[in-house]
Amino acid sequence: MTARLLRRAAIVLVVAAVTHVAAVWALPRLIMSVVIDRAAATAGGPNRPLHPPAVDDTSRWVVLPSPDLRYSSCALDLRQGPVEVSATPPESYFSLSVFDAITDNVFVISNATTGSGPIRLVIAGPDKPPPTLPEGARLVTMPTETGLLLLRALAATPELAAAADEARRTLVCKPLA
Repeated sequence: MTARLLRRAAIVLVVAAVTHVAAVWALPRLIMSVVIDRAAATAGGPNRPLHPPAVDDTSRWVVLPSPDLRYSSCALDLRQGPVEVSATPPESYFSLSVFDAITDNVFVISNATTGSGPIRLVIAGPDKPPPTLPEGARLVTMPTETGLLLLRALAATPELAAAADEARRTLVCKPLA
C-alpha cells in the first residue's frame, strides 16, 4: 500500500513540475515569439516601426487595446547588434515600453517620467559590450536577443488623436550605425 501511494505521489509531483515549467517558462516565450514574429512580418521586417490603424472591437492582436489610445510597435531583433530608437511624443499622455522575449517589461518611459521632448534610446542585447551612444541617447540592455517595443499615445478626442498620430509617426527603429 505504501509503495502504491508513493508512486501516485511521484506521478502527481512530475505532472505538477511539467505543468509549472510549461506555464512559467515555456508559455511566455511562446507567446512573445508569436507576437514578435507577427509584428515583424506586418512591419516588413524587424527593427522597423509598425503603426496600425485605430483599434475597434475587431482588432485584438494587441491584448485588450483601448480605443482611446493610438499604438505603434517595433519588433526588436538584437542578434546583429544594437537598435537605435527615437520618437517625439505628444504633449499629452504617452508611454514607451520595451518587453523582452519572455514578456518582462525591461524599460518604460512616459510623460510622467520624462515630460515632453524627444526620446532617444539605444537598445542592446545581452552579453555584448556596451555600444558607443549617440549624443543624448539612453542605453537599454535587454536580457534576450529579441523583444517588442510598444508606444502608446492618448487619442480620446479628435485633437488628441491627430497629435497622437503625428507623434507616433516620428517613431524610428533602426540598427545602430
